[in-house]
Amino acid sequence: EEWWYPACKCHKAVIPDSGAYYCNSCVKHIFQVIPRFKVKIEVSDGDSTAVFILFDSDMSYLMEKSCAFFVAQSKGLNDGWYPTEFESVVGKKMLFTIDNRLKQTVMADGSFRVKRVCLDPKIIETFCAEGPFMTPVKAMSQLIDVDSDETSDDVDAVPD
Repeated sequence: EEWWYPACKCHKAVIPDSGAYYCNSCVKHIFQVIPRFKVKIEVSDGDSTAVFILFDSDMSYLMEKSCAFFVAQSKGLNDGWYPTEFESVVGKKMLFTIDNRLKQTVMADGSFRVKRVCLDPKIIETFCAEGPFMTPVKAMSQLIDVDSDETSDDVDAVPD
């Protein structure tokens, strides 16, 4: 499938129209488009698989190059071509944040839209250490009840 799409400067997809492109979001014709990533990847946790869609910023983060760089390389190649550099993500351990709004989460084809991706091994290990369905909890400082008349040892009380 296509791994990129032409976009307006507003980042929305455009459609070819009368020798230019039309942006439904801006409601106008544009003449210069910006290539943006839209890459589908199959993700496995060892037990099950799902298809995730990575858009421009996350894919640029993974590839360390812009979509425009890869599109320029692909000029003149057949439609089924995709960058061989994409193979570098195969087998990598990653952590994904998925949009939790149902409308945004599951795309029409059953794939999931990625909001953010992380490659930091320390952060990934924190999630893996707790088990498959646990999200690490950040330790918070002790709560102070500002409405209370009681004083505690760790709060300095100053008379009015």
